[in-house]
Amino acid sequence: MKEARTLAKDKKRDIQGYEVTHAVELAGGEVIFAENKEVEQRYLVCDNSWDNPLGIDLYKNGVISADFLEMIKEFTRRLSERVAAVETERETRGIPFQTLTAEDCYPKGETDLNGCVVVIKPEKLAPEYRSIDNQLALCTGGFGASPNSRGRAVFCQNLITGKTTQWNRDDIVGTVSAERLPDWARINLDALRKPAEKESVIDKIQQGKQDQTQPKSTHKKREKGGPEL
Repeated sequence: MKEARTLAKDKKRDIQGYEVTHAVELAGGEVIFAENKEVEQRYLVCDNSWDNPLGIDLYKNGVISADFLEMIKEFTRRLSERVAAVETERETRGIPFQTLTAEDCYPKGETDLNGCVVVIKPEKLAPEYRSIDNQLALCTGGFGASPNSRGRAVFCQNLITGKTTQWNRDDIVGTVSAERLPDWARINLDALRKPAEKESVIDKIQQGKQDQTQPKSTHKKREKGGPEL
């Protein structure tokens, strides 16, 4: 998940008796360092993710040790892997880093967002994903897309991945016209807007009838050395 997450800063976090002392959110998850002073294996390092329907924390890949240095090395190793994953994604996309703000788009105001290219507010994304390729999306629906609706949900397709995500109307800073989009965004937008070509049931039935009425060839293949029929 690339959305930013809000946690209460003064709330202590406990994982089976281990109090979280350091936590870094990166690459759609979190690396955690925790301590329990009451046990011999007092240090814990684990991963955390919340990409599930309930949005609850799912702790996994936990290791414990009494060696502080060993665990710090494990903590930084996992962080380095996540940094490398984000860098690889950027290199693969090959899109220059740019963050879009209100100055780069039209205010959404009372605009009906259906079918529009919208810009997600940078502060609604995790810091490492506050870039144009993660901000631009095609609005495909949701009650929040209409300006006078009581609903807030807006469904969007990211212009580079095509993945559908849900935002609130307040998460969108504005819209961008197709003419102002970079080349890669225009190409992907055209692909998303182009309806998939599907063969209708009627077409299949008609084709089947044509196959049945078409006369079958009675021409026999000539065997080697035999006469031609």
